[in-house]
Amino acid sequence: MTLPGTGSESEPENPSGDHDAAGGLPLISVILPFYNAEKNLGEAVGSIIIQDYQNLEILLVDDASTDGSLQIAEKLGRKDSRIKIFRHIENQGAGPARNTGVSNAGGEYIFFLDSDDILRQGALKLLQQTAAREKAAVVIGSCDQVDEEGIISDHDRNSDHGCEECFGLIDGEEAVKRWLNIRRGSFIPVRPWGILIETELYRRSGLDFSAGEHEDLTWTPFLYKFAGKVVYLKDIILTYRIRIVPYIDDYPYLAAPVDSIKPAGCFTGIRAGN
Repeated sequence: MTLPGTGSESEPENPSGDHDAAGGLPLISVILPFYNAEKNLGEAVGSIIIQDYQNLEILLVDDASTDGSLQIAEKLGRKDSRIKIFRHIENQGAGPARNTGVSNAGGEYIFFLDSDDILRQGALKLLQQTAAREKAAVVIGSCDQVDEEGIISDHDRNSDHGCEECFGLIDGEEAVKRWLNIRRGSFIPVRPWGILIETELYRRSGLDFSAGEHEDLTWTPFLYKFAGKVVYLKDIILTYRIRIVPYIDDYPYLAAPVDSIKPAGCFTGIRAGN
């Protein structure tokens, strides 16, 4: 299947494996955790490789897969020197796999992508240009979705309905209110993937992903509040794959301790209201 803006179905290739600083553009660390993802991993990584924003490092974190995922990652790594592969000896979950990626990231920005989602062409360039223009440490892109029959449909538009007031520069506290659904008619995505994050801010925040299911729910609001302001774009930057049997999230989950989120005072002073 070929999605809009992702190029052809053929395996992406970077014969030289050589990338310079792309005219002084900041390095983006794209972090992709995977577990038993051989069905879609090549397409997901391929959508990163073909981005017109070339100053990337691509950190693939194998969370102890038991299928052929690691071999696919290694094959891609031999063709593109930007790819770095890390492996967990034991399965820990998507959250800790992302943490491993962050620990090894050398970029000015980090960007998470799941192993069965597909980046649109131009996505990273748009996010970085927006971050620079708005002087924002967090920029959130919109997404659509594709089902197992290959049918593409709305995802974020089902929630924000294209309401122009939902988009643009948003105060961090307002973003948390939207997450809490305090203000009717407002929306902001609550997810770790599809967001460009300034690495320095992220590390100063002390945030970490927990090991359990729905790890983004104990992570995203703190990120928005700590950033002080975020940008939510109407532009669709990736396609989210709906699946009956999940791939990246099909983990033998551990307990999810809420106290793994260090900055516990982030919500101080937030009140319901307009």
